[in-house]
Amino acid sequence: MNAEQKMSDSEKKIFDTVGNVLASLLNVMQVLEHGTFLKRLLDSPEFKKNFEVSRRGLEESCKNLIKISVPKELDILKAELLGISTLCFKVIGNFQEKELQSSQEGLSLYCRAQEKLYPLSKVFQPVSQFFLEREKQTDFEHIRELAMDTPGENRGIQNHNNQPGTRGGFSCYIPENKNRETPLPLVVALHGSSGHGADFIWNWLKEARSRGFMLLSPTSGEQTWSLESAQEDLSKILKAIDNLSERSAINLEKILITGMSDGATFSMLAGLKKSTPFTHIAAFSGIMPASLGQMNAEKYATDRPVFLVHGTKDNIFPVETAFLTKTELEAAEVEVTLTTKKGLGHTYARDEHDSLLNWFDPKLAL
Repeated sequence: MNAEQKMSDSEKKIFDTVGNVLASLLNVMQVLEHGTFLKRLLDSPEFKKNFEVSRRGLEESCKNLIKISVPKELDILKAELLGISTLCFKVIGNFQEKELQSSQEGLSLYCRAQEKLYPLSKVFQPVSQFFLEREKQTDFEHIRELAMDTPGENRGIQNHNNQPGTRGGFSCYIPENKNRETPLPLVVALHGSSGHGADFIWNWLKEARSRGFMLLSPTSGEQTWSLESAQEDLSKILKAIDNLSERSAINLEKILITGMSDGATFSMLAGLKKSTPFTHIAAFSGIMPASLGQMNAEKYATDRPVFLVHGTKDNIFPVETAFLTKTELEAAEVEVTLTTKKGLGHTYARDEHDSLLNWFDPKLAL
């Protein structure tokens, strides 16, 4: 066997080892995605089985990667893959604790893992597919366009003074395959109490990347949104929208503000103000803001439709509050669509994104 053949074998071994780690990592993240997407499945036997099988697979492939020597130019990739894998193992550990705080920490760690993985979507097609909705995962032209570099254009995910642990900044996403002159719909997504925009953006990235809309995920100035004095957080959100519009055209007829829990309540508070640019409002597991009780026609825009989603087993804001919100808004002649999720607690119903986006802008339908 000559030196050239030996080098070829060595390269193949490296390629296979890296490929196995990437495949195992994506498998684990897919299982974690399903678990965080539908947290009520965490205790199901099927989920536990998939959880354990995927964990063992990643553990074994990481051991093989650690053992293998790679060329200097692949050192960074090796370190990144092992770093993302370590985060996933920490997520698994937190979920196994089965405590609320541990689960929340696990969700945040899972977001950090996605942050580290996402840049690899330009290099590895399976990674790009992971960050797409199922209907677009086999649209290879779409995947190719997303991977193209656009010199001088601020595309993809960006954080503006919005690193974990900070408050008052924002994260945003502009589709990599869209030019700045094409006006795009905008979704402003608000986290719940104690949440963070750098985490919440990952609830919406697949849809934005698949369907081609801009995404803004701000972080409240305090632990939750300024429900008593809306202007505190609202002014920052409006400045963030201005910042985004300077870098890419926004379709001013399609600006959705949506949120979960306190983020849902603030979405209604901000979205119904006449002075704001929002055209549609969606509230997940929130309650009607007390200050909207009178619905003063001079201050509030009653021509902006509202989309409500609420779980029937919500123990924070009982589902009856959703019916009350609907009644009060309709009394003010606001168009309301209400979806109740049977058996769902105070949990984000991400599986309603498709219905919401079709309602918001039929052109975004897959």
